Amino acid sequence: MGYSVYQDTVGKDAMIPLRRRVLVRHDDGTTAYLAQADVSAASYTVHKRLADGTLEAIEDHTDIELDVAETIYDDLQDWDADATGFNVEVVLSSDLASPFTEWGAVYLVHVQVELVDGLVDGFGWLLRTPSL
Repeated sequence: MGYSVYQDTVGKDAMIPLRRRVLVRHDDGTTAYLAQADVSAASYTVHKRLADGTLEAIEDHTDIELDVAETIYDDLQDWDADATGFNVEVVLSSDLASPFTEWGAVYLVHVQVELVDGLVDGFGWLLRTPSL
């Protein structure tokens, strides 16, 4: 896949679904949208960027298991962002409070996927809460 990060803005205390297109490069050199059959496991961790630029994992939002069938879509899903659609939707656990607790902060939602061929890869969202 090659690690890629989307950037966006999110409101403080938000619990929005995170959507994007993710491609995977197959052994034969071809690329295709990531599909459920490509992934054996997936999880997410939310990090907050500290003043010194380092990332700190947010307590209770570390290595949260994702249901592959509810996260990876075999067909592109419609959305308002463009006419192409998305194939990945990460919904943060509703059992937890929102990790986005401060205005003017930067967060990284990192998704780690274990592919069926044993490779581990990932992608993410860099999210900023607006300053007041």
